[in-house]
Amino acid sequence: MPGDLDRAIFRIAAFTFWSLSSLAILSDYLGPDLHVNYVGAWAVAIWADVGGLVCWILAKRRAPLTLMLPLALSGVLMITAAVFFTGGVHSHLWVLYVVPVIFTAAMLESRFTAAVVGSALLAGATPLLMSWNGPYFRSLLILAAVMALCAHVETRLLRVAIDEGERSEYRALHDDLTGLPNRTFFYRRVRVAITAAEAARSEVAVLIIDLDRFKEVNDTLGHQSGDLLLQDLAKRLRRVLRTSDLVSRLGGDEFAVLLTDVATGAAAESVAQQLLLTLQEPLKLRGLGINLKASIGLALYPLDGRDVDSLMQRADIAMYRAKAEQRGYSHYARNEDPYSADRLAVIEDLRRAIDGDELILHYQPKVNLDTGRMVGVEALVRWPDPRRGFIPPAEFISLAEHTGLIRGLTRVVLRRALREIREAPLQNATVAVNISVHDLLDPQFPAEIRQQLRAAGIPEDRLVLEVTEGAIMADPGHARLVLSELHQTGVQVALDDFGTGYSSLTHLRQLPVNEIKIDRSFVGQMLKAESDGIIVESIIGLAHNLGLRVVAEGVETHESWERLAALGCDAAQGLLISPGLPITALISWYERWTAAGVVTRDRNERLTRAS
Repeated sequence: MPGDLDRAIFRIAAFTFWSLSSLAILSDYLGPDLHVNYVGAWAVAIWADVGGLVCWILAKRRAPLTLMLPLALSGVLMITAAVFFTGGVHSHLWVLYVVPVIFTAAMLESRFTAAVVGSALLAGATPLLMSWNGPYFRSLLILAAVMALCAHVETRLLRVAIDEGERSEYRALHDDLTGLPNRTFFYRRVRVAITAAEAARSEVAVLIIDLDRFKEVNDTLGHQSGDLLLQDLAKRLRRVLRTSDLVSRLGGDEFAVLLTDVATGAAAESVAQQLLLTLQEPLKLRGLGINLKASIGLALYPLDGRDVDSLMQRADIAMYRAKAEQRGYSHYARNEDPYSADRLAVIEDLRRAIDGDELILHYQPKVNLDTGRMVGVEALVRWPDPRRGFIPPAEFISLAEHTGLIRGLTRVVLRRALREIREAPLQNATVAVNISVHDLLDPQFPAEIRQQLRAAGIPEDRLVLEVTEGAIMADPGHARLVLSELHQTGVQVALDDFGTGYSSLTHLRQLPVNEIKIDRSFVGQMLKAESDGIIVESIIGLAHNLGLRVVAEGVETHESWERLAALGCDAAQGLLISPGLPITALISWYERWTAAGVVTRDRNERLTRAS
């Protein structure tokens, strides 16, 4: 720091002055031999004290070890100079030794050197008057010159160390790619903001931002494009915020925002909305228009937490809720917290609902895009809680996964779906059931599937097990073994939400799957964002080259249907066709759909649905 440097300059100058002044005063009483010892002792003492100070500053600034080596060399030079001070040295030798040193010191532009040389000259005034050629003056001159040179070296090293220390500290607290503060810096600032808010009785807001579908764009367009995207997003976030606020990159595609002196929770939510709008602005990369969405979780001090860890945890919970419900942002609520009393009550109620077979199923049809014939349905679990009404699936399914209830939930859904589809007149349509990572890691799962199929009396190929990429990537090797066993049984396997997980094309080629389902986020944006259209087209082409069927999720418009059909997509499901329906309503819909002929399509005509 500048203050450290000033203290070092003052200390070295003071030691130089007092040591040489003392030597000048005592020189007449010491004699040549004692004089040499005295000079050597003072040289060692000065270097030890000043060198120790400089080393302390270097260590404080976390300077590299290589910067300390020249400092040690300067001490050696100073001690060598002391040893060189003998009364019997010939004048031509010391002139050859000292003149280059004096010249070098004179050429150095350093206030450090000026302070040391000035002190040396002031201290040497008395011996200068005493003798021009005496050994005492020669010794003083040599010592002053060597000390001046050493002081300059130490000053330069100290300046480099301080600058390097500041740069190292900056790098330790900032993200290299975006230049934003990192997680460590953000946590420090939140702690400071909480302390200030406590004193001022004000509020602080913490927002966690997670980009949706960033990985797909990153993998499709390359990591360099992904880096450019993150840099652009960092600039956008800065534009929205006040100078008193802070935006940080926590890692990957996750950012955090600190809002200080927040008036109300509504004010923080307003900022969240502005951030969402800013992040959704189209971005051009490689000539393509990229549309990204984000999910934001919000937590307030002191309402939602009184320390940085609580606020970050609860903002994270809110962010995942926003992502699950696809609503942009979410403010933390106690009933979302898995450790709150309300949450524990919901867990217990869910356990009773599973054990009591209180869950119900809705079925969403899947329709062939060429013929319009219904080829299958997807079973969607619903929980009609007596006190709370219908609980959103994203909420209770996530809860089941985190509490270990998911395995029981899967078995209940399988049993009911197989029974209801067996009894429904749906012309051998398949039924798809979603399974979780816990099912894939269960070595008994394939045997249980076979047992349930035998009990229901349904052919194996009428059951489709849908599994996400994320579930497979939790343990790719084990998942491949389980899926292979199921595949050999005759059960069909579909890779759900393709493009939103973490697998690679290599894994896709090795997995025993029959079907790929394109995630609704791509389907919904493919007519608006060129990049999404390219991704959809690439997925369809890739799947067909591998001999796999393709089902598009989230088809809600005639234009989407037409575009998917033109790209060769095999089947579709979505609100354009039908929402999820109870089994009796599904049968009625199926009869109307079949009787209406379902599709009347040519090049100039839109699709029509049965009403």
